[in-house]
Amino acid sequence: MKAWAGLALLLASCGPASGVRPPATVEAPYTPDSGTLLVRCGRFIDGLSDDVRSGVEPTIKIPKMRACETCSGSGAAPGTRPESCQHCGGQGQMVFQQGFFRVNRVCEICNGSGEIIREPTSSDLRSYRARRREQAREFEQRSRLRRMPTRTLDGADVRLLGNAESREDVAEAHALGATGIGLYRTEFLFLRGPQLPDEDEQFLLYRDLVLGMIGRPVTIRTLDLGADKADRSGLALSSEPNPALGLRGVRLSLSRRDLFVTQLRAILRASAYGPVRVLVPMVSRREEMLAVRALLHRCHADLLGEGMDLPECPPLGAMIEVPAAALALHSLASTVDFVSVGTNDLVQYVLAADRGNDALGDLYSPMHPAIIHLLHQIIATGRKYKIPVAMCGEIAGDPLFTPLLLALGLEEFSLHPATLLEVREKVRACHLGNLRRRTSSLLRATDRDTLERWLRRSSPD
Repeated sequence: MKAWAGLALLLASCGPASGVRPPATVEAPYTPDSGTLLVRCGRFIDGLSDDVRSGVEPTIKIPKMRACETCSGSGAAPGTRPESCQHCGGQGQMVFQQGFFRVNRVCEICNGSGEIIREPTSSDLRSYRARRREQAREFEQRSRLRRMPTRTLDGADVRLLGNAESREDVAEAHALGATGIGLYRTEFLFLRGPQLPDEDEQFLLYRDLVLGMIGRPVTIRTLDLGADKADRSGLALSSEPNPALGLRGVRLSLSRRDLFVTQLRAILRASAYGPVRVLVPMVSRREEMLAVRALLHRCHADLLGEGMDLPECPPLGAMIEVPAAALALHSLASTVDFVSVGTNDLVQYVLAADRGNDALGDLYSPMHPAIIHLLHQIIATGRKYKIPVAMCGEIAGDPLFTPLLLALGLEEFSLHPATLLEVREKVRACHLGNLRRRTSSLLRATDRDTLERWLRRSSPD
C-alpha cells in the first residue's frame, strides 16, 4: 500500500457550528504509522490536497491554531472533548500531547460531531461537500442573530457575556453582540515568558481590553495559577502532589501580596477607561474575600494619592467553584457584589472526579443530581441576598444545557464567543414560564438517565 493510502478526511468540524469564520489553513505532513494519521487538533480539515491526487507524498490541510497552554498538559488528557477545557471554549483550538493526537481519537474528541473516513470514495466526497454547504447555511442563519436580543419566547431577557483570553476573543465577543466580558483570564499574560509582567504591561493589556468592549462591562479574573504551571511564569513555587487543591487562585495571590498588588493596581488603572469588575478565583471562605476587598481599597486609595483620576472601586466578585463556597454562599453575601459559577472545577470537586483523567469516563459530568441541586441552591441564594449570579463554566456555552439552566433561574451566561450565537438561538426558542414550571420535576431526578429525559422533553428542538 502506498504511503498515502490511509489518508483520512475529516467530514465535519471539531467544534460545533457557529457564527465564527473558519481560520486560515496551513500544510502539515502525513505521517504513516500503521495506517494512522497524526494531525494537529483544529476546526476543519478541508479536503485532500492536489499532491495526493497526483501521487506525490501527500499533505493534508489543517487550520492555523493557537495552542491552549492549559490543554497541553494535565488540563485535558488525550481523548478528552474540547468542551472539557474552559480555556479553549470547545473550539478545539488546543494541543493534546504536545500538539498532536492520533486521528483514531478524533471522533471521541469531537464528541460524535466529526467522522473519519479512510480512503474516501466519490460518494464520501459528495457527502463531505454537502455537509460543508449545510454548515455554510447554518453559519449564514446564525449570523442574522448577531444583533437580535437574547430573549425567550415569553419576553424574558437573558444576558450573554464572553469568555476571553486574547484581543481576538474580545473583538469576536463584541462583534457577536455579547453584553460584556464575563471572564477574562489573566494567567496567559503570566505564561508568555519567564519574566513576570510588571504593572505597566498588565495595565496596557487591561486598558485595551476595556476599550475594545466600548462601554460594555469587563470582568477581569485575578491570577488563577498553581504550581503545575508556575515554573513557566517566573514564579518559584514548591512542587505539589495535587496542584488542583494546592496553592492556586486567591490562595496564591494572598501569599504573594507583591504580585497581587501589582495586578490590582493595573486593573484599577484600566477601570478609568470603562466599566470593570474584579473576579477572584478559588474562593473557599469569607476571610479571603475580606482580605481581597481590603487590599483592593488600599490600592485604590494609593493610586488616588498618586494623583490618578479613577472612578469608585470596581465591583468585586467570587468564583464559586469550591464546594465550601457553594454551600456557604450566604456567608460570603456581605463580602461580594456578584458571583460567577465555575462549573468545570465545581463538578470535579463535588464528584471527586479529575476532569483530565480519561480513565474516569463519564463520571466527570454535570448530569448528576448533586450538581443540579447545588446549582439550584447557588442561584436561589443569590436571589435571596440580591447577589447577581453568572455562570462561566463550559455548560454555560453548551446549548444542550440552556433549557436546564434557565429552569434553574440562571439569567447571566458567560461563554466562549464560538458558541454565543448557538446559545442565543436556543434561548430565543425557549419559553421561560414553561421551563420554570418544570423545575420541580428536574429537581426530583435521581440519576443521569432521568436528567437526560428531562432535557429531551424540555428542549425546543
